[in-house]
Amino acid sequence: MPPSNFPTNFGSENAATPAQDWRMEFRGGLEAAIQTFPNAIGPLLLFAAVLGPAGAMPGLWATLITAMAAPVAALMLGSDRSIISSPRTASLVTFTALVLQLSRAATGPDLSDAEAFRLGLLATSLLFLFASTLVLVAGLLRWGLLFKMIPSPVFAGIGIGTALLLVWQAFLQSGGVWQHAAVAVGMLLTFLAWPMWRRRPSWLFALGPSVAAPLLGLGLVGWLLPWPSAQPVAALATQAFSIPLAEADMLLRADLPRLLLIGLPGALTLALVMVLETFSTAGMLELRYGVKVDAHRELVALGGANMFSALLGGVPSTGTGIGSSANWEAGGRGKMAVVACMLLTAGSLMVLCPWLSAVPAGLVAGFLLMHAVIMTDRRWLGQAMHKIRQPRQVRLDQAFWLTTAIALVACAGGLTWATFLGIGLSTLIVLRRLAHRSTARWESLRHHRSRRIRSAAEQHLLDENRDAVAVLRLNGHLFFGNSVRLRQLADEAHPQAKSAVIDVSSVQDVDTSGSEAVQGLVSELGRQGMTVVLCGLQSCRAHELQRGLEALPRRPGLAQEPDLDRALERCENMVLQSGGAPPSPESTPLERNRLLQGLSPEQASAVLAHGRVREVDQAQALFQREEPADDVWLIERGSVSVLTQHQPGSPRLATFGPGHFIGEMAFLDGRPRSATALADTPVRALQLDAQAFAHLRSTHPEAALELALNIARELSTRVRAANLQLHAGQED
Repeated sequence: MPPSNFPTNFGSENAATPAQDWRMEFRGGLEAAIQTFPNAIGPLLLFAAVLGPAGAMPGLWATLITAMAAPVAALMLGSDRSIISSPRTASLVTFTALVLQLSRAATGPDLSDAEAFRLGLLATSLLFLFASTLVLVAGLLRWGLLFKMIPSPVFAGIGIGTALLLVWQAFLQSGGVWQHAAVAVGMLLTFLAWPMWRRRPSWLFALGPSVAAPLLGLGLVGWLLPWPSAQPVAALATQAFSIPLAEADMLLRADLPRLLLIGLPGALTLALVMVLETFSTAGMLELRYGVKVDAHRELVALGGANMFSALLGGVPSTGTGIGSSANWEAGGRGKMAVVACMLLTAGSLMVLCPWLSAVPAGLVAGFLLMHAVIMTDRRWLGQAMHKIRQPRQVRLDQAFWLTTAIALVACAGGLTWATFLGIGLSTLIVLRRLAHRSTARWESLRHHRSRRIRSAAEQHLLDENRDAVAVLRLNGHLFFGNSVRLRQLADEAHPQAKSAVIDVSSVQDVDTSGSEAVQGLVSELGRQGMTVVLCGLQSCRAHELQRGLEALPRRPGLAQEPDLDRALERCENMVLQSGGAPPSPESTPLERNRLLQGLSPEQASAVLAHGRVREVDQAQALFQREEPADDVWLIERGSVSVLTQHQPGSPRLATFGPGHFIGEMAFLDGRPRSATALADTPVRALQLDAQAFAHLRSTHPEAALELALNIARELSTRVRAANLQLHAGQED
């Protein structure tokens, strides 16, 4: 959250004055410039480290152009004012690796090494321009939300792979010279330990680790190594004649199309990495500060700004989390903070320009190690450390292994292959899970039961034939990606299944392939001799699927029910009929009601004498939800369903037949009804209220106690049954 002394609501009565706004904007830009300065000189450091002395001047030119041109262009194109742009390691490494690859590919007998490097740099700039154009077009096509869905392990793996490459480059920079190694290690230790040093003087608190570590590195360089002398920067002006806009003679070379074709995969990777870096920053701002970033407009700004940078010889500039966070927490909220950051960074680079072209190798190695730490995903590192400490107790998830695989490929085979591998594997994992969730698998009466209350004999028969009913609950999105899987389900039902319930109430969306696959599944089950009961059509959101299933030709083995509960009841009835279960009695004498179990005939007669016989027509309510009540109903004839609401399509809580009783909750506590009881058929029942129970308690206390025990037993039985179903569903 922003510091309390910096108001965030500039439009309120307590908003800061214009002078205070200006100071906060400037401070935000200053903090961002300080924190991102190591990133700003990244092009120079990486060009010098990877490309050697030939990369010093191009790196310095790219550093200046990127620091000055890209942020202003992004702001003019509508980039979010909370996002501070700067060169970042992953995209910069991809760009530099592309320069190195194409420079080597251009080397030949007709070209000197300098000319090959110049041609490779030009080809990379053109590919960078192409990658930026792709990002811009993606924003114009409003694909921003699509890119935000790229899984985080892809970026984490690329970051870790890049970190390993940077560590290796840092080792090469040291060159076996202990002074250079000491400078690099000292910078790394300072960067890691600075946030944990709580006793440092207050004036040092303003310095973050990204600033403190380079300052220490400068001190170590001055102590251990000869201080670098200022280098003439006249050669810098010659780089202005090497930008793509001025390379008309090189654009006509025959080798250039071949180089562009070779570097095309790298350009696609660069575009993706640029988007990932920016959206990771946007995600951080949204999560930490509640900033809402327009993904489509951000793509347009990112692509357009980098197109401008590419034309002038710059390198990729993307949203940086450390700079954006520093700006926000210092109070920067507007364009002035972005402009201040750009001016301060550019001014610092211009002042330090004579020395930046001759940065000692130890300092370069230290910067590379710092960037390696920044690029390493903390969550992945924490999981790896826990696994090392407790190898048998810690179980690593798929995201960890996916991140590890991408990191290893990025380190060994290059960022291009790592990016495509990450997206490919992530897509396969997502499709596999999507197909599994959309088609689920066959279940049985072991996992599902209707809410009709059955007798003990009926329950036993259903338990013995629980595989006779196959249940399939479809959900999510049914499309061409899982249509083949849907058709395979017809062969995977249990061999003993005689009927199948297909629930489509949770299907969110469907295309033609998915709809045809479900219809084909229903037809194939029918050809196998199974009775198919469709349910949930009215609540299905996929109207194409709903219309397709309703249009299926009617046949004896195909039925529809409004919901899964009713469909299960229909199939259970078929199981009971085929199993020889006696038909449910149409009526049960009140003396044999479950509420009166254990009572002597005299006690039962006394209870019945205090009740009132009621006749209820079909579709009429015995009682309704929220009604005041204190009575219990003993069902003698007919069937009663308990619903959440008294309206069509209300979920059924339970259905009771003759010999059962309902309404016992209000009978016990006297509170309003929690559900509605509706007569499925004409009902005859005995209504026993609390006043009758009180009179019974005074005249026949043993009978009253037995009634209370019967109610408690019934409630316990119902709770246990509900728990068993819930437990079965969780095990599945």
